[in-house]
Amino acid sequence: MQEAFHVRKQDLIRNAIYDSAVDLFARDGFDETTLEDVAKAAGVSPRTLYRYFATRDELLAHRVIGYGKKLVETVEGCPVKLSPLDTVRHAAVDATAWNIAQPRTREIISISSSHPSVRQAQQSVIAEIQERLTEAFAARSRNSLKDDPRPRIYASVTLMIVQSSLSLWYHGLSVEPSGAVREVMKQVSRLFCED
Repeated sequence: MQEAFHVRKQDLIRNAIYDSAVDLFARDGFDETTLEDVAKAAGVSPRTLYRYFATRDELLAHRVIGYGKKLVETVEGCPVKLSPLDTVRHAAVDATAWNIAQPRTREIISISSSHPSVRQAQQSVIAEIQERLTEAFAARSRNSLKDDPRPRIYASVTLMIVQSSLSLWYHGLSVEPSGAVREVMKQVSRLFCED
């Protein structure tokens, strides 16, 4: 019980730091905000902040971890009878909806699109998510061999669909997650099914 309390406390501190950082990045600018500014706004010492986040880029990539957890849980929770394509679609809709529902998603997308180092930090976390997602797809496939490329392909396609769906939403081309995912999947189908 003591350990569970400690983990919850760490999560609260980490999230408070993250929330303060996004507020400052949105208000003052990413390049103009220092980690010391973030620590002060979060009500923690710089030393405490550095225990959780080494850089501003790493700090902004924090939410990607929650996105990955949601994505893997969705794939693991899909009924076994779902085809791989339906599992990809279901996971993409769920993950897109989760991202859209998070506060400040637009600000985070805007900041990351303007700063290559933030995108790089996010991509590093996404690479870890892809590994866990590949394992989740492999676990669903009873006939999968050790070197079967399909689980990795499903994971990569799912991540690409979510990223493209979020882009449609961000640019105002789709307002709801299932519509965005449907449009991306339709475009992908057209790309690969044309003669």
